[in-house]
This record gives sequence, structure tokens and C-alpha cells, in this order.
Amino acid sequence: MRNFLSKAEKYFVKNYKYIILIILILILFILNVEKQVNKNIVGSYIMGEAITGDAEYFVFDNNNYYCRYKQFDVLQEGEYEKIHDNVYVLNNKSKEYIVKSNDEIYYFNEEDVYFYSRIDDIPIFINVHPEKNH
Repeated sequence: MRNFLSKAEKYFVKNYKYIILIILILILFILNVEKQVNKNIVGSYIMGEAITGDAEYFVFDNNNYYCRYKQFDVLQEGEYEKIHDNVYVLNNKSKEYIVKSNDEIYYFNEEDVYFYSRIDDIPIFINVHPEKNH
């Protein structure tokens, strides 16, 4: 056992730079994964992959405001509430939920499930002004 510890000590002394570098890389990797997983829902999302005139968007901000819209037409707006890690409920008459997974959200309503991809970390409205609809 003592011989093993002596060899291990010699190995660590000889390769300490590489060991420290590997530890730092692992720490950075863990921090990056943690940042991606815990990213909040605030931002702009699009249904589908291309920004077109008939694309549907979801926008969330810090003030519990959301807007579901197509360009020039607000489909739905109101408030949302976080009910669990990455699970949100839309505060309206029907049962609607949002589940966030990395940079994607899944919108569940009484009819179907819709998939949206994050296009920006900032709430952006494209050719619509939701504040005029209050």
C-alpha cells in the first residue's frame, strides 16, 4: 500500500499541471451545463424553424407577461406562473401549460402540444405591439 501511495505521489507531482487543467475543464463544463439548464424562460420563441409572415411566436418577460402572436395579430396575452422547475401555467380560462427544456418550450393546451424554439434571450415583438391591445 505504501509503495502504491509513493507511486501515486510521484505521478501527481510529475503531472500536476495536467491534473489541474483537467479539473478546471471539468469545472467549466459543469458551470456551462448548469447555466444552460437553469436558464429562465424570459425571451422570444418561434414555432417552426423559419421566420415568415405566418410564423407563430411566444414572448415572455420578467413581469409574468406573455404574448402568443403572429405578425400583426395578437392571439393571446396574459400572465404566467412558475409552478415547478421548468413548468409554467398560463393564467387564463383554459388549462394551458408551458414546459421548458433548454432553449425550447412545449405549449400544452386542451387540443394539442406545440413546440417553440428560442430565437432570442430578450423579449422581442416582430410587427406587433401588444401594449396597444390591453
